[in-house]
Amino acid sequence: MITPPPNKIPDARTLGSNAADSIVPLYLRAAQAQQADAAQEHALAPGDAAQAQALLAALKQLPAPASDSLADRKAYIAAIAQQLRDFKSPQGNTRAFATLVQQKAVLKHLQNEVGDASPLYQPLTGVMLGASNLQSQVNQWMQEVLLSDGTPPEFSDW
Repeated sequence: MITPPPNKIPDARTLGSNAADSIVPLYLRAAQAQQADAAQEHALAPGDAAQAQALLAALKQLPAPASDSLADRKAYIAAIAQQLRDFKSPQGNTRAFATLVQQKAVLKHLQNEVGDASPLYQPLTGVMLGASNLQSQVNQWMQEVLLSDGTPPEFSDW
């Protein structure tokens, strides 16, 4: 399969004007969809910027890891992840960042805000990786369920 060089994916509207030229190859449509998904994934919803600032203030109040040991760093990352999951919206008792997409968007926003020199940057990256892995597992599970007859593979293996 021939693919264009990275960052050189043409827009479907610029491929041609007549009927023969208006056919968009599948790899271009897939690339455009991935770009749109990536842009949407890292964009905060309107009004979430203020909540992201409140979350950042709460994260800065967490005690820093006692040492540089792996166990202490994991505990710190777990505390940040717990704070993110439990963070309440100002409107009531609902979680501010309930979905994985919202969590990944706010984490990316916070990473950009604190910068890579901040001691909070690497733990935020750890939480981001955990959320991305969870999203990947959920997507894989949903694909398996949709491609099956609705029966989980655990039941058919028995």
